[in-house]
Amino acid sequence: MPHTTSKETDVFNRFADDFAFWATHITPRNYSAELDTFLPAERRCALDVGCGPGYLTYYLAEHFDSVIGLDLSIAMLKSAQQNPARQTHDNITFVLGDLLRAPLPSHQFDFIGSDNALHDIALAPALTALKRLLRPGGHLMVRDLVAKDSHQSHSTPYQIARTLKRIPSYMRRYDVRTALRLLKFELHPAWLRHRSRGLRLTPDTFEMTYGAHFPDGRIVHYGWASALYWQAPLT
Repeated sequence: MPHTTSKETDVFNRFADDFAFWATHITPRNYSAELDTFLPAERRCALDVGCGPGYLTYYLAEHFDSVIGLDLSIAMLKSAQQNPARQTHDNITFVLGDLLRAPLPSHQFDFIGSDNALHDIALAPALTALKRLLRPGGHLMVRDLVAKDSHQSHSTPYQIARTLKRIPSYMRRYDVRTALRLLKFELHPAWLRHRSRGLRLTPDTFEMTYGAHFPDGRIVHYGWASALYWQAPLT
């Protein structure tokens, strides 16, 4: 969650535990299936931009000598540090900071990943910064939320309606306490305001925007999100 407004940071500080709970149940990450064959051969240092509760960070810690998890929310970083996996990974450094301002070394990272974080920021400067931080030949994966109708996704009533439609599936998939906690989080006014403010590219504009910054990258559409996989030139 890099380089966002103070209001957005406050939202994540307020809801860090509930967000981690929600993300674990609603958007589980199978990074092994997605990244095992994409990781570079050189695996000294990796960066997770907008690391949140640290799901991607801990995956990378299993494959790289050292990993930096960067986020603007101190509560999110505390949530990541409380992950039980922390006890078996001493190669992670969590950094409170902004992608555009943090003192990160240029052209040093063998891998940079960002998962569902860049929709809250000034996108063009962020993509330029990612390219600067990656070493020659390094690999970049950016996945972010997309919407078929980017204007509709900014509507709070639309966000409420989407959540209400999910009630039957939540009740089937989870016990009552879990389902109610998920719904309470999704319908909280502060979270709804956050969801309606963020940038939402369509799949087509995702391709245009990311393709302009990262020629020859591979773009994959997942329905709810799109992802870029790109290798920096060797020279």
